[in-house]
Amino acid sequence: KKAGQLVFHILSEEENPRWPSQFLNDSLRHIETTRSLYLVPVLKNGLYGFMNEGGKLIIAPEFKNIHPDYLCGNITDDILILDDKLIAQNGSLVYRGKVDEVAELGIGFLKIKTGGHVKIIHKAGFVFADSVQEARVLSKRYLAIQKNNLWRLFTLTGRQLDAQAWEDITAFQEIVIFKRNNKYYIATKKQLATIAEGGGLIISEPFDDVKKWPYDLIWVKSGEFEGVLNQSLQTVMRYDKHILKQTFFGATAEVLNGVNLYNWAGQEASTFEQVNVFGPWVAVKKRQSWFLFEPHLQEIESIAYDTIKAEGPFVTGLLTDTVYVHFASNIRRLLIQPGNITFIPGKDSTSFLLIEGSDQMKSIYDIKGKKLFSATFDAIEYAGEEIFVFTRKDKKGLINAVGKILLSPEFDAIGSVKDRVVSLLKARRFGSYQIDQEKFIKPQYDRNLTPYTDQFLVIHKDGFYGFLGWENKPLSQFKFDEIKYWDDSVALVKKGAFWNFYNIASQKIIEGNLRHVSMIKNSPDEKVAIIQKDNTYGVISNERNVIIPASFSDIINLGSEELPLYFTEKHIAEASLFIVIYYDHSGQMLRKEIYEDEADYDKIYCSDN
Repeated sequence: KKAGQLVFHILSEEENPRWPSQFLNDSLRHIETTRSLYLVPVLKNGLYGFMNEGGKLIIAPEFKNIHPDYLCGNITDDILILDDKLIAQNGSLVYRGKVDEVAELGIGFLKIKTGGHVKIIHKAGFVFADSVQEARVLSKRYLAIQKNNLWRLFTLTGRQLDAQAWEDITAFQEIVIFKRNNKYYIATKKQLATIAEGGGLIISEPFDDVKKWPYDLIWVKSGEFEGVLNQSLQTVMRYDKHILKQTFFGATAEVLNGVNLYNWAGQEASTFEQVNVFGPWVAVKKRQSWFLFEPHLQEIESIAYDTIKAEGPFVTGLLTDTVYVHFASNIRRLLIQPGNITFIPGKDSTSFLLIEGSDQMKSIYDIKGKKLFSATFDAIEYAGEEIFVFTRKDKKGLINAVGKILLSPEFDAIGSVKDRVVSLLKARRFGSYQIDQEKFIKPQYDRNLTPYTDQFLVIHKDGFYGFLGWENKPLSQFKFDEIKYWDDSVALVKKGAFWNFYNIASQKIIEGNLRHVSMIKNSPDEKVAIIQKDNTYGVISNERNVIIPASFSDIINLGSEELPLYFTEKHIAEASLFIVIYYDHSGQMLRKEIYEDEADYDKIYCSDN
């Protein structure tokens, strides 16, 4: 049974666990199927319990006290501290006794602090170790326990594997690393298994330093010797008197007469006089000439150059008066006596190269070596979405990726493209340009214009906000202090102290005089808000309209943003009653409680909303 619990919690932490046939008994299957997205507290007859996001009571109301943080719901902890007990999220008892702190170690193990002592326990309910300083789970196979400032290694069932004590014990994947007197010793899982079979601990020779490297490799050093090993402690990069430096392709090895290259498979290239790594490119010098080198294949992939230098993600090779530009996908272009070659940063992974010609024309190439266009300008920068901002005589203009000038250079500044719209500034006034529709609103407004939909914008004029069409015709009066997006036809507008839902087409308020609007969910798919009208609260959605009518004294979201769960309260002062109703994300009632005492209501109320 104990082994089954251990295996269950190990597999439960995997993304797609493969359960052995007939492994899940009723109790383990119950744990797996009753896991909740979150828990929410409830109070009945003065005792606390917990229900899940669907309103199902998971932990029965039998606890006198809970941590104040639990009152606000969305409890995702696997373990809860309740009345000197540790209770699992499914309601099962994990530990009985006073607990000050609890921390997850992984695969079902917990570290608890209680009365000045530290214990290691398992979620299945057994105590693994008592009165320890620290503990850690290693490789999902072992536990390292610290007592009296020394570490010892144990199996998951509590058997001490090694009688020796160490200054530290850590692990990297399947390798366990022991430290003593500032020296490091390494053992594989196979070597550690010999202890369980009655043998002694087999470990490596001492190293001065050990570090994790990518692809489950481990770098080791002893004196002037360095090397890289795999998880079986087999040599991948030769253990030798050299200096290894990690790179994207593997490592460079500095030796007395030059530099060697290793790829991640451990293949070694012959010694080069010099090596330069430019992002994804590797340049090597051999017999006084420079070459581009493919480190994964360990092959030279270019002709000999006099010099090689990087321009962002591009590489240029110079040979007498000729320049070869190397682009992505092994594309190379030959240029005879070119002018300056300049890298133009793009957005995300996009980049461009500017090459000056002898006729003052400048050409723009994309990252794959395709020539986009040629034009005359003083400077150029990428604005995003295949649009460039160019400069002539200190004025800005707009040009697209095929060289078509969209706006002549007459502006003081032009912003980046967002949703096919760019902001314009001229003489301290703001305008806007819609690229696809070629709609232009000349700079005449005192603040930046903000697109509300593809059809119209929000602008600021004479101290107030309003709506403007792309034909530069007002779609509303300019009388709002603030405007927020709700949906394409209805906006959330503020006038004075109140918020209103405003139909843009009819220019009418459809729901007004809202004292407060608190967004619960604000995603492109849906917006959900708790609203306050006069002294009552409700919940509305831009997709589902009214979720909870505005008829409650208070509403709090005890769930998550993705899946709300609403705590609602109606206070009937004449009867001194507090009626609490819980609703799910769709407005379906989950549970109702009535409290005749304000003190009881205060026990379940989340004050941090």
